Amino acid sequence: MSVLQLSHPSRPARSGGVLGFLVALTVRALDIRGRAAPARPTAAGADRSDARLEAFERTVLPHLDAAHDLARYLCRDAVAAEDVAQEAVIRAFRAFDGWRGVNARAWLLAIVRNCHFDWRAHNRAAGVVFDPAPLDEEAVDVAAPDDPEATLLRRDEATAVRRTLEALPLRQREVLVLRDVEDLSYREIAEVLAVPIGTVMSRLARARAAFQVLWAGARPKREV
Repeated sequence: MSVLQLSHPSRPARSGGVLGFLVALTVRALDIRGRAAPARPTAAGADRSDARLEAFERTVLPHLDAAHDLARYLCRDAVAAEDVAQEAVIRAFRAFDGWRGVNARAWLLAIVRNCHFDWRAHNRAAGVVFDPAPLDEEAVDVAAPDDPEATLLRRDEATAVRRTLEALPLRQREVLVLRDVEDLSYREIAEVLAVPIGTVMSRLARARAAFQVLWAGARPKREV
């Protein structure tokens, strides 16, 4: 297991949690609203709408965890991350009919990134000074081994990893999360960031070097 994988060694299934429930409700509400648009809705139209909704839930919603994780690291705020992730799924649903790609995860994460940019722009326009709060230790999910001391150490390390990642500049943070936390390929990352693969590799090298410098001073010390 790499150092960065400590940041979520046992990812909870958020798609079945509160965020997933809210997203599913919102998507279904949008679908129902869309059905109400025609003057004379038909059974065939309703069937097509059901099929569209089922296809979206099957294709896109399984990647809600990855979307939320990326939003969390980009926003560095849990509440904002839920808003950004939910907005990304709503935008994805609205654009789903026109999507002709094959990689739903990369497509959704690219939308998350765009939603984050919009969120930042909105805050700047409103004069909001954003002071990101570090992740609470309770929010770090670590699979508990039999040894309680080892559990505490792993929890401390996972918290330190997240805080180190959050201290990186945005461009370094996003590429490092996509590669070393979410395990995307270079090609997938290039698709999310809309840059050439060579640019992905150079950014990743700089991000890893910067992370190691910060990690050297942040890593929890083991008692001898």
